[in-house]
Amino acid sequence: MKEFIKEQLEHRSEKLNKLISDIDNDITSELSFKLKNAVEMLQQEQASNKPLIITLLGGTGVGKSYLFSALHGVKDLSPSSDSERAFTQKLIISCEKSQSCWAPTINSEDLIFIDEIFSIDGLMIIDTPDTDSDNLYNKKLASEAVNVSDIVVYVTDPEKMKNKCNFNYLKKWSGKKLWYFIVNKSDKFNSEEERTEFKTQFIELLKSTFNKELDDRKATCDFSKYIFFFNGREKNKDEEFLTFKNMLLKNKTRENTEAVHDKEKLNAFVRLSDSNNGNTIINQLQEQIDELTKINNQLDEKYDERLNEFTNDVHVSEEIKNSYIHHFCNAICGKSTFAMSPFFNVVKFLYRNKTEDDLNKRLNDGIISDYKIQKCYSNEKDILNDKGFNIGLLQQSEKALVNISQNKIDIADLAIKEANLTWNFYLFKIKKWDFYLFLANLAPVIFFSLMLYHSLADWITGNWLPTNFFVHGFVIIILSAIIGFSILWSKITNANIDALISQHSHNNNELKKIEMKEEVKELEKIKFGHFPLMNAAIARLTEINRKLKDICNNAKEWHDKTHIPENYGLEVGK
Repeated sequence: MKEFIKEQLEHRSEKLNKLISDIDNDITSELSFKLKNAVEMLQQEQASNKPLIITLLGGTGVGKSYLFSALHGVKDLSPSSDSERAFTQKLIISCEKSQSCWAPTINSEDLIFIDEIFSIDGLMIIDTPDTDSDNLYNKKLASEAVNVSDIVVYVTDPEKMKNKCNFNYLKKWSGKKLWYFIVNKSDKFNSEEERTEFKTQFIELLKSTFNKELDDRKATCDFSKYIFFFNGREKNKDEEFLTFKNMLLKNKTRENTEAVHDKEKLNAFVRLSDSNNGNTIINQLQEQIDELTKINNQLDEKYDERLNEFTNDVHVSEEIKNSYIHHFCNAICGKSTFAMSPFFNVVKFLYRNKTEDDLNKRLNDGIISDYKIQKCYSNEKDILNDKGFNIGLLQQSEKALVNISQNKIDIADLAIKEANLTWNFYLFKIKKWDFYLFLANLAPVIFFSLMLYHSLADWITGNWLPTNFFVHGFVIIILSAIIGFSILWSKITNANIDALISQHSHNNNELKKIEMKEEVKELEKIKFGHFPLMNAAIARLTEINRKLKDICNNAKEWHDKTHIPENYGLEVGK
């Protein structure tokens, strides 16, 4: 295996393990166990003398032992190939003595090694007990043999073809081994048509078992190339047997054997998402994410409901509105208000004690001491503890900081934003309150301009205007300014503070999403709320799932690029 692939998988596995470290539940425990095993397998050095291991698998009386002997060209080589049934609880193994260490690591009394002179260079062939036996230990031995094997030769006959017990082994090892399929005793078919129909049924059964559709465009998915029918017991005269024997045993190079073993290492990463209960770890993690998101939204609703009750209290509402007016008028005074300036300055002076600090103190004190809100936080911790999260580590998570929302209403910021709100008018941008101020100042400016014009004109002609003219003029200017200010004041005092607060909160959340770091972009769909621990837990699971998918997809990509010749068997299944 290329070193960069190995380094990539080890590095990504290390990052995934760090994310799993603060969660202790069934799903993450299973994932952590599989990840550890996959990394250990990856780190194993490629042994130069490791053989290609071929296991014969099947039910009672299908001819596995006879096939074992026939492959070696020696009659009754397997002790269980004759009428004696005492050896059906053993694994019969053919290999060079130096390679016997690669045999299944079980009780040595359950292993029978045939004479080394009959072994085939670079190959280990294993004859197994019956998979449909009532003896559970027989099944265990067969599983151990398949576990260490690279190629599995599944042997059946017309009577055993639909045996569910035997097919359970195919399902269990689906996608994990290379396969051949043998139909023995095919002389029991009465005609060629009957044999063809059987083959069609067998292919359909294999397709449903391996959960992969037949695709004739891909040789690796063409079951018909790897299904062989043997007639009777004269194997050395059976052309189809000779074709199978040549395909199975010949042209097995060291380079391709190493590629098979590399594929097995990559398979360990591809299978990280597998689960024994039929539901993948990726799906289980997503279910947890969805469940926690739902709970988080429910807690948010309870929190918001109580916060609304609190802020809608008549005293609190009054303070919120007064604080808003103070900050808004302060922002307006910074503009060129002309005739409006004296009025806004008077308002600002009258509301000078309605500061944001007073309001926030009342809000925060109320929130901190409120039983219903504290109950929401208590429920958050209880739920996360039940789900197996380490609360202490979650509190230290940097992702928790991303989702912490302020437990107060920033009225000053809200007022300043509203005072500087911009309208998009076709190709032009107009500041809302600058426009209102312009309209309110229009009448006073017109009257003031007329006064100046008449004063200047009479001065040039040497005439002086009467005092009453100026008195009446200033009265008209003041009255028009009062009317303009009254209209503005009506808009300010009638502002929907709740709607502005809601819009302000929404804009803040959108801004937070934009500012999020690249590695947590997957969290954009998560609602920003008041519960940082819950959000951190959701973030952690989301990141675990993303990294798990990346590892599996990359391992699958590299796995598919590892070329193995067709004569090594069929690669099928998940």
